[in-house]
Amino acid sequence: MELSRRLGLKIALGGVSAAALAGSGVANAAVDQSQDAKAMFRKLRYRADEGLVFWWLKGTKYGQVGPELKPIFDMQVGSFMRTKNKPDGGYDVTSLELVFYTDLATGEFMREWTNPYNGKTLRINHGLVGPTTIHFTKSGDQVMPTEIGGAKLESVNVIGPPLIVGDDIWIKQDSTAAVMPADAKGAPFRVNDWSTYLGRIADLNNAAMPFAPATVYLQEATSWQRWMMMGDAPGGLTSRAVGRKVATYAEMPEAWRKLVADIDPDVAKDPLASLDRPSAKFER
Repeated sequence: MELSRRLGLKIALGGVSAAALAGSGVANAAVDQSQDAKAMFRKLRYRADEGLVFWWLKGTKYGQVGPELKPIFDMQVGSFMRTKNKPDGGYDVTSLELVFYTDLATGEFMREWTNPYNGKTLRINHGLVGPTTIHFTKSGDQVMPTEIGGAKLESVNVIGPPLIVGDDIWIKQDSTAAVMPADAKGAPFRVNDWSTYLGRIADLNNAAMPFAPATVYLQEATSWQRWMMMGDAPGGLTSRAVGRKVATYAEMPEAWRKLVADIDPDVAKDPLASLDRPSAKFER
């Protein structure tokens, strides 16, 4: 089947796999563009069937005060997630993320960092994010969680529309969030996340391929992280990174896997089991 390049993008049941369409509530009928985007997003971001997905990201984090950007360290990011179909036609995604900061010049893992803005040498917080479960309705809409790691969460998530050029398809996911301090002291930690996923129409149309290869470009702007001891200083953090989706833990970058084995060996030993343990406290 062919995806129309017209503005009124249409998709029939024989295109994106039946499992993906089931996740968006589509059955034996053409659907409008918003539903197309949600069905394609599932296969591009996760997978069309049940199972595991792994993503890695590599990039740089910058301090930003006014228009000035200062690179402060590099990031090695890895996340993995399990999709599970629900009886109501929707699906759940349970995910766990591990972020490690490395030296800009040497690439070495950093346990301490000297803050160039206040001169303080600080122990870096390399805490986990999750496991967190997000529910998608049968129409493909994301039900935003109200809590993460014991902290109150307010968030908005917007997907699409797709951009198609030839056989390439890009889908944007824009997210904003405010995480309230667990101790109710200080301002919320604010996040603006812009992710752009890239895949191939041929892969999304291949019903025999529930796992579609994809890459991502990430841009992010956040508040200062609390452990940086910036207080009420103006500015915040900006990140940019690129990454790829892979099907197995063994395909994740070796440097990241070694850090996981050192920091949290239980995750390295059994990633799937780690998705069922209690959520880590959110300490940004």
